[in-house]
Amino acid sequence: WAKIDLPPSLRAWVKAQGFDRMMEVQERTIPPALRGRDVIGCAPTGSGKTLCFALPIAIDILKRDAASPCVDADGKALPTPKALQNHTVIIAPTRELVVQIVDVLKSMLPPHLSRRVVTLIGGMAPEKQRRQLENYPIVVAGVPGRMSEMNATIPEFTTFLQYSRFLALDEVDRVLEQGHFAEMEDLMTVIYKQRDADQPGEPRQTFVFSATLVSKEDFELRRNLTSKKGVRQKPQTQLKKLLKTLEFSDNNPLYFNMNHGKVMSDTISEFVIKCDSADKEAYLLYLLHKNKGRTLVFANSISMIRRLANVFGKAIGFSVGQLHADLEQKQRLKQVERFRNGARNLLFATDVAARGLDIEGIDYVIHYQLPRSAGTYVHRSGRTGRASKHGSSIALVGHDELVVYKQICHILDRPDGLEPLEVSQLAMKPFREMLRYAKKIEGAHHAFMSKKKDTDWMKRAAEAADIYVSDDDAGDSD
Repeated sequence: WAKIDLPPSLRAWVKAQGFDRMMEVQERTIPPALRGRDVIGCAPTGSGKTLCFALPIAIDILKRDAASPCVDADGKALPTPKALQNHTVIIAPTRELVVQIVDVLKSMLPPHLSRRVVTLIGGMAPEKQRRQLENYPIVVAGVPGRMSEMNATIPEFTTFLQYSRFLALDEVDRVLEQGHFAEMEDLMTVIYKQRDADQPGEPRQTFVFSATLVSKEDFELRRNLTSKKGVRQKPQTQLKKLLKTLEFSDNNPLYFNMNHGKVMSDTISEFVIKCDSADKEAYLLYLLHKNKGRTLVFANSISMIRRLANVFGKAIGFSVGQLHADLEQKQRLKQVERFRNGARNLLFATDVAARGLDIEGIDYVIHYQLPRSAGTYVHRSGRTGRASKHGSSIALVGHDELVVYKQICHILDRPDGLEPLEVSQLAMKPFREMLRYAKKIEGAHHAFMSKKKDTDWMKRAAEAADIYVSDDDAGDSD
């Protein structure tokens, strides 16, 4: 960090975060970025990519604020000066990742600046977001869907996009995996719209980051899209189509790929347990008892997440959380925060949490069900082993998942598969027995709650009809 000319407040921030030295990806990108280079980066999950664009952006904001303050001598807020208007656009694939990026950026800035960082995500009141956009924010970070919606209705935001000085695309491949290509294409069209001749604005600096990204040749494809006959060739993937729309101010953007032919960090140990699908709950119980650390368990459906949370939470007694798309945004943030601060050490999640969830100290990631793609497997596993700390990824593979398992291993160039985690049947016996009783408890609780729900409904209906119903009539007698 001594090599970088950090403002005093950011030097104190770095020290407070415990960042003794820059991680490799930061050493390779932050100094060139501070010299104005556009950056295209591919690095394993947990390698510290967020700071690679957040820190240069924060430094630029602080320098501009020092020259054109947003507060007067008494600390009273002033209108956003022109030097800070339309400063930064950040696009990421999920609400959780956007919130985490914004939290990092806000923590680097004083209150009078952090208040002017706007988050555009679903699950939050759009009217409030509209008011914030109309009040000259400094930074706007969001998901493609909500950004596209605001762009269609708020002229001030369209101007913000067009004249932005920084553009950061984080986890860009995941953005497209989630079906946002049309929205991204629309946003890029606005961002790169021809600026007014009398208001050219400043050159834009661009950051593109991901854990899994195409090769340098794919980025250079945009420069070679015209054939000898002058006919544009059609890119083969949506990612390549998106990349061709990027207009770098730097004629030679800095490109780096730290995966070195591998997509999993060296700090992650991977294991597999092959078992009957019906026996997975017993193996999960064994792993949770054997490994006492903070654990993130992935499944493919919301119904499975709810079932596991009921069995392991209500019946067995673990302090569990759930994270899935059926939760309101405030509920999702609360679940993440409880897991982050240690109030709960076990979180069941669908793939809504697989990308960008940056929680310090996740010791184990367990794939209760295999994901449908190798990329998702990598992103799930990357929630552990972050910031140079060691973690373990354990896949429970049922016999009906062996084909998918072999496909994932083939794509990840693991011809011998993952390292088997041997568990003796003798060791499993007490956990199968414990689970059998837990399921009885869970079944009885479910039956009781269903009966209570029916009884409560009958009583409410009777009250509405002004009919008296006794407990015996409602089926609530002992």
